Amino acid sequence: MPIILPQSGSYTISLTAYGVPQSDGVSPKISAHLNDLAPYSDNSGESQIKSQLKYLHERLLGETLDVDSEEIHYSYQFFVAAWQARWDDGVDFYITDSNSESCEEPEGVAAFSDDEMADPQHTLAAWSQVLLYLMTDYQYLHE
Repeated sequence: MPIILPQSGSYTISLTAYGVPQSDGVSPKISAHLNDLAPYSDNSGESQIKSQLKYLHERLLGETLDVDSEEIHYSYQFFVAAWQARWDDGVDFYITDSNSESCEEPEGVAAFSDDEMADPQHTLAAWSQVLLYLMTDYQYLHE
């Protein structure tokens, strides 16, 4: 399968075999992902994450910020640090495998499926930490 990379840089291509049945009953044979090892290289992933952070700052904190603002930069640094820490910890594919995140279904709600708890790219964990960070901001708690 050919891969065309949009820009030069350091990349890791990982193929990990695992056998957790998905909701359709078919067990995957291989999970493939591509991670840019330079999260501050102005790639499209960085732009998309910063755009989402801008939206969350506006929605949760009432802050209208430019995507290049200092606050969005700090939030992006936090996201990257949380994401890299998850990889460095060697935590497995599920958010429940970590000691730093907990995701339990509310009472009366059906248990989360393995599909919903899967986090092979560790972005679910990073986003959950960003949301916690924003929701503990004084502006969120006060308003």
